[in-house]
Amino acid sequence: MSVLSYRTGPTQLVRVPSDPAFTIRPGMLVGLFGSAIRPPSGTPWAGDVDATRSVFAEVFLGVAHSAAEAGVSQMVSVDLSPLAVYAPALEAGGCAFGAGLAPADAGGELSDDLLAPTGSRASAVGLALETAAADAPVVRAAFASVYSPAANTTKALGPS
Repeated sequence: MSVLSYRTGPTQLVRVPSDPAFTIRPGMLVGLFGSAIRPPSGTPWAGDVDATRSVFAEVFLGVAHSAAEAGVSQMVSVDLSPLAVYAPALEAGGCAFGAGLAPADAGGELSDDLLAPTGSRASAVGLALETAAADAPVVRAAFASVYSPAANTTKALGPS
């Protein structure tokens, strides 16, 4: 299990309830499904990885800053600032500066701990802020919450 670590920049924390079916860890990406947050693995499978990533991107809230155990709904602090820079774990193969990032394919569900470059802006939740070598374990990235009053996700993720 890797932990996405905060690097720099202003955060904007909101507090939202967790879905009691899932454990939420600090540093985990989360989406707001109805009125509760879930990790990427809680996204309903939509037939293929790109379609499922797009479902998650449409509800992407931000980066969890507090934890919630499965079995009970708890209030979780989530950063939705597009200006904060994080260092998430990156799937082997690297990525270029400006690449869109999305949860990696974990064999029939989205990974909670690993990101991968995506060629589809519709499925991206983040943007690589550096070029990462093929063997780089992490990449500096910013994330674009669909709930952030500071960013339109299309503009936050750059040109198509």
